Amino acid sequence: CGGNMPIDATVKVRVYSYVDEKMEDAITYGIMRAHKHTDKPSEEHIVSEIHLAVMNSLCDIFDFGEDA
Repeated sequence: CGGNMPIDATVKVRVYSYVDEKMEDAITYGIMRAHKHTDKPSEEHIVSEIHLAVMNSLCDIFDFGEDA
């Protein structure tokens, strides 16, 4: 970072773009997983795989504590 910033500088993290990218990747992964063993997965199976992939990605980003 160059070392020229004062110690009291504020840093903003672009959380939205990071989470958006992680969710897009998770949805794509979930769809691929749903089609792994069949060319015609049920809608329920697709939704289930996408849900699992999204929740796993969210757990990579956020700490939900003991309940997760």
